[in-house]
Amino acid sequence: MPLRLLFIGLILCLPLCLRAQDDSEVDTRGAGNVSIWDRFMSNDKLTGDWGGHRQRIEDEYGVSLWMRDKFEGWGIMGGGFRTGGIALNRLDTGLNIDMGTLFDAPVGNLFGVFSYQVGGNPSHYVGDSGDISGMAAQTERTRFAAIWYDQSFLDGRFRFKGGVIATDDDFMVSSMGQNFLNYEFNGGLASVFQNVNYPSYPTDAPGVFLYGEPTEDTYVQFGWYVGSAGHSAPADHGFDFEAGGAAGYSFFLEGGWKYHLNGCKGTAKLGAWYNTGEFADFARRPDLPLGSPDTLYGDGGYYFIIDQYLLPEDTAGPRPGVFAKLGSTPHPEKSPVIFSGTGGVIVEGLVPGRPDDVAGLGYSYLSWSRDYVNSQSGQGTPVSSWQAVVEMSYNIKLTKYMTIVPDFQYVMNPHLSQRNATVIGIHVTTWF
Repeated sequence: MPLRLLFIGLILCLPLCLRAQDDSEVDTRGAGNVSIWDRFMSNDKLTGDWGGHRQRIEDEYGVSLWMRDKFEGWGIMGGGFRTGGIALNRLDTGLNIDMGTLFDAPVGNLFGVFSYQVGGNPSHYVGDSGDISGMAAQTERTRFAAIWYDQSFLDGRFRFKGGVIATDDDFMVSSMGQNFLNYEFNGGLASVFQNVNYPSYPTDAPGVFLYGEPTEDTYVQFGWYVGSAGHSAPADHGFDFEAGGAAGYSFFLEGGWKYHLNGCKGTAKLGAWYNTGEFADFARRPDLPLGSPDTLYGDGGYYFIIDQYLLPEDTAGPRPGVFAKLGSTPHPEKSPVIFSGTGGVIVEGLVPGRPDDVAGLGYSYLSWSRDYVNSQSGQGTPVSSWQAVVEMSYNIKLTKYMTIVPDFQYVMNPHLSQRNATVIGIHVTTWF
């Protein structure tokens, strides 16, 4: 623990040292009329441009090095399994290499991310389905979070990505839902991630992603991933994934349409997923191991997503929008969750003078299959057949490099505890 505190302290001191160097350089160039505070707050990254070296390295060599820290603090005020507070932190170190600039050749980009995560999971207090925080892991861990190669063609109309990647970076994404902290809003759909262990933040795994734009306003994308991404365990350093056999493979297909309705921007998405692995038969013998005669094979489902602004982009003042994410599966005998849906409203620039801030109010609901609920009760683990969450958030764009999100969630009928819970939280993202 002392070493970790020292490491964090060094990171926090580094920006001050670099800023002091930058400020001295500005004074020698005669730009002393700009206050240190204004320049500090206007930086793209907390550590600034490193005296001009950061941008020069990126322009000349195509190499970009970054660090991002995500901190969350949560308080369970009532209900659930127990009340209390919990904090979690994730520090990502990334390297982006523009291979075309580096080698002066028509090639793509290489990305790598290494992460260290510490802290608990607020869902362990609430007893819900594990969605309170979109960044929570089960335990402290250090891992190679992601590494992939990205190549675009025809001015970005077609794209290939392959490596250790996350499905929910590309599929099941609601741009408006990203303003919330609950994973049901900012991540995948429970009708998918509660049924299969596909690669998703913060547990990426090998996969291939293909993207194409048949027209300027439409796109189609396809993903092929390992069947099991691994687990949030200290021993999993990014290589504990499984493919084929019982884990199978996961496939995603999604099409989207970008449109304008009375001058208001909107996006609609329709997708499907399928996993080829083995699944327990909840309607018969869920206690039997996979591979037994009662094992079922393959599971899949569908989803629909829409993001719709209610005023044009050039609107002066607050700009509201609405969104919805719906997913289902037709296989209640082998899918724990058969329906999940989220929806809500966001307002950009709600507070005068804060055009980049976003206020949000959302509602999510998910339903477990009767076969699954009965099988759990029969094994001595009573669970709820549905769960709902109301979330309120306010996304504060403090600077270009720092975002603060106060958050409130009210969880109704949590899956495990079955005691309504009140949760407050705060999220801070800082780019170094």
